[in-house]
Amino acid sequence: MLPSAWEKRLVDLNVQKLTDKDLAWADVAFISAMTAQRKSTHQVIARCEAFGLKIVAGGPLFTTEHEQFDLVDHFILNEAEFTLPPFLRTLSWAPPKESTLPASSPISVKRPCLSGNW
Repeated sequence: MLPSAWEKRLVDLNVQKLTDKDLAWADVAFISAMTAQRKSTHQVIARCEAFGLKIVAGGPLFTTEHEQFDLVDHFILNEAEFTLPPFLRTLSWAPPKESTLPASSPISVKRPCLSGNW
């Protein structure tokens, strides 16, 4: 669902560890989690923040408890198939100001989108 031109790396924490090398490589961390992963998700987010990464979060945990995650920059709530594309379009053109997304949008942008340049 992410643009094909982006370099991507998937780290599945069920089968491998998230390394400092992974975090140093990234510009942005997209995180998806279920409620059973709450504790480890807070730990991963703290590590991403320590590396200065922008954090985009979605999935069941964030849809129901996004207010518990102050370090997340952007939330993709509900079904990503519907909410991620408008978010990605916003990244490519939004000026550095408050979000241009409608108030009824299931996307929560806590900090400005910076024209796709993080």
